[in-house]
Parts: sequence; C-alpha cells; structure tokens
Amino acid sequence: MNRTVPRTAVRIAADSRPVLVFTVVLTLAVALASFALSFASLRDAALWGRVPESLAFLVPVVIDASVLVYGLVALVLRARGRSSAWAWTLMFGFTVVSIGANAAHAYDVGPSCGPSSASSWSPSRRCRCSPRPTLWPPSWSPTIPRRPRRQLRPRSSRNPCSSKHPSPLRLRSLTLP
Repeated sequence: MNRTVPRTAVRIAADSRPVLVFTVVLTLAVALASFALSFASLRDAALWGRVPESLAFLVPVVIDASVLVYGLVALVLRARGRSSAWAWTLMFGFTVVSIGANAAHAYDVGPSCGPSSASSWSPSRRCRCSPRPTLWPPSWSPTIPRRPRRQLRPRSSRNPCSSKHPSPLRLRSLTLP
C-alpha cells in the first residue's frame, strides 16, 4: 500500500511585480511584432493601390494608428459617461480594413512574391503581386473578355512581300518620286 504524500501546489503570485513586468514586456513584444508584420503587409497593399513609394509607409501608420486612437477615444468617452458609438464604429472600420489588407497580402504572397525574391522587387512586379478578389466564390468573379492572342509564325517563314494587300506600315515606308 503506497501512500502518496500530498504536496503543496506551487502557485504564481499573480499580483507580484515580476509577473506584472513579465506580462507587460511580453504584451509589448507581441504588439510590436504584430505592428511590424501588419506594417509590411499594408505597405505592400499601398503599393498595389499605386501610392508612390515615398508615401507608402504612411498608409499602415494611418490605418494602425487610427485603430489605437479611436479605441482610446472610445474608452475615454465611455469613462466620461458619453456616447462612444461613433468611436467604436470607426475603430471597427479601420480594424476591418487592416485585417482585410493583411489577409489579401497573406493570401496573395506566393513563390514569386516571397522573401526569397524581395531583393528583386520592381514596379513591374506590382501587377503580379496584386491581390485577386478572394472574398467570394470564383463563379462570382467578374471576367473580362479578352481577344485571343494571335499566333505568330516563325520569322523565317514570314515574307512581307507575299500578301496581296500591303499593310499601312508598308505604305508609309514607300517613297514617292
């Protein structure tokens, strides 16, 4: 018959200063990491929207700072006993914009836009890295009719003098006596 001796459980003193400092530091680290990731995504989204590169950094600052500011305004108004519905609405709106842009960026970044090709970023790559509409089924996506591409014959088999009707380009190149 083995009798186990009950041990006293070790508890964390939740109100102690070290636990409070650790919690605050860890929360700040998570907030800064989240802001850095969101900043990169929203900056790319600004470039998709053709915002000049010199101003693209302002888009994430405005969106993420607005979430913080309107959240604080809502809390202050609530503490003063005033209506804070408009502040909560604006905070919710900017949060939706931020989440939507971050989600579109996360969905769209693929092998051609990943960190391995970050050094080769150029304005011509923006179109390949822009988001596709992903919030609705593909059957709802608008389709743009495109003209089928003309099949070109190899250069060696084309003879510019073989057509019965000269093209307008060839008419311009003729010289009159």
